[in-house]
Amino acid sequence: MASNQAPHPLTSNPVPEYNPPQESNQTPKEDPNEAPKEDPKEDPDKFAKYDPIAASYATIESRIAWDFLCGGNRHFAYYPSPSTTLSPFPISAGQKRMQTQLLHSLSLPPYSHILDAGCGDGHVAIDLAQRGPFVITAFDVVPRHVSRARHNVSRAHLSPSCSIQILHLDFDSLPSLPSQTYHGIYTSESLLHATSPSTVLSEFFRLLKPGGRLVLHEYHNDYMSPSSLPGFPATLISERHTGESAFTRAERYFRHEMEQAGFEDIQINDYSANIEPMARLLSLSGAWRHVVLFLRLQKFFPNSAKREEGFAGRESWAYVSVRGTKPGVLEVPTEPQQ
Repeated sequence: MASNQAPHPLTSNPVPEYNPPQESNQTPKEDPNEAPKEDPKEDPDKFAKYDPIAASYATIESRIAWDFLCGGNRHFAYYPSPSTTLSPFPISAGQKRMQTQLLHSLSLPPYSHILDAGCGDGHVAIDLAQRGPFVITAFDVVPRHVSRARHNVSRAHLSPSCSIQILHLDFDSLPSLPSQTYHGIYTSESLLHATSPSTVLSEFFRLLKPGGRLVLHEYHNDYMSPSSLPGFPATLISERHTGESAFTRAERYFRHEMEQAGFEDIQINDYSANIEPMARLLSLSGAWRHVVLFLRLQKFFPNSAKREEGFAGRESWAYVSVRGTKPGVLEVPTEPQQ
């Protein structure tokens, strides 16, 4: 039923005594946050199709918006009373509230093993791991994000009852992960980067333990999908005629995709109004966007050009929280999962 609800340590270890290396037949234990060694057989172009995403996040405007304004946390903030909230600041507090919404939607017991799909700099994973406590495996396709996430985890003062492993993977790498491994999986505005969301949702279903939960915090705009562009005018005319809202379209899309993947007990909440104060802040850069467009600098400021299109049709997209459960009874972990 759809509803609009508000609702390691950084240790200073002593320098160990030097011992000359000795030959051993044992395989050395790997640090989970150490950058994986390159496989000589691995395709060097494996992540090439995601290069535009990495380039977009590396632009000056992205670094100002996400690193300076949001402290590296790359998702919308949540405001419980958006109609009476004039200022979006402090954004970090609003983002913390959004992470609380995510935590409540997961509703998982302590020590659960969770997959963060598209972790960015790792801030959401760190927050949730500490509040669980949880064991989290997180991945991102952007090398810079992976490096910064590992750095942030190393100085996050995590308790011994929780841990985070950061991997350099993309959505196409999900088949390499073992089935029925995770009690929960979540995305925070990352599913939109998937080339085949339906395939990704099916993989999430496979990776979850019976009774496990998937939570998606995503914005949906079918007009921005390349496959929808040829029929865009007819679709727009049809939806203006029927008066169908952006949330209704988003709800129909996600419910269908989740059901096709096998999920049950699907709940979809509309957070479009709850992100409005931060959305207004982003829209205030309109004058700058017009300069970018007038001087044809979209190549150097791609996000400004995209926001021009996005906020021009603000009513055409919705921000939703989607939760689905894999059939079965969820096993309750009694100790940290290693």
